[in-house]
Amino acid sequence: MCRACFVKQATAQNPAAANCAYCRDKFFFGIDVQSLTFGTSGVAGKEYNCKELGNYRFKSWENDERMCADPDKSLAENNSTPPTVNSELVSEVWEMIAFKMYCEYPTSTPYHLQPMRTAEYSLLESSLSGIVGAYDSMTLPTNTLFTTLRTDILRFYLRKFFEAGMYRYLTQDKLHSLSVQPTAFKLGLPSGLQEFLDRTLNRILHFFHVRKCEQSESCVGWHDHGSRSYYNDREAQV
Repeated sequence: MCRACFVKQATAQNPAAANCAYCRDKFFFGIDVQSLTFGTSGVAGKEYNCKELGNYRFKSWENDERMCADPDKSLAENNSTPPTVNSELVSEVWEMIAFKMYCEYPTSTPYHLQPMRTAEYSLLESSLSGIVGAYDSMTLPTNTLFTTLRTDILRFYLRKFFEAGMYRYLTQDKLHSLSVQPTAFKLGLPSGLQEFLDRTLNRILHFFHVRKCEQSESCVGWHDHGSRSYYNDREAQV
């Protein structure tokens, strides 16, 4: 029996009742059914282990990018599911994702073109906790949260733009346009920085949906399944 048929049999019916199509013997016996269901379905309906292990044919950064396949499957702008903001968790996830991106090698993108290595990103990184902290414990739709945080980040850069006195080089019309609707282009941010921030925000907000571990009895705090990191709500550990 091939793997695809085995998985189909195990997921089409209750795993404890899944059996061989030829001899009708059960695949599993003497196993706690709850653990079995968790192991085959994974967190939030995802699978663990083999699909999440690094591939030896790729370098570490490439494998890290593939580990983000589950939050990358959809756009935060299209997700109306309302998570409750945990600013501490957001900061931890952001740090984890950004750290992995630092592993990108210069043959892929030269260091001076990598967004997370710019001075503008370093400036934001030290203020992220304050930006996200304003929404701590709020329950907002994912798409609303994405748009709001994106706007707040651009507003942060706008303040820095004014503090640096760059407004002196703009006409009144351009200054008004920038104040009403700041954009990365109008602010003169490095090429690719806005796309990098959007992608990171998307991954963080979907991390709340697909990386929340439901096996709270056996998993505590931050932990791994395969090569992916998962978490449990802080309240679940009290």
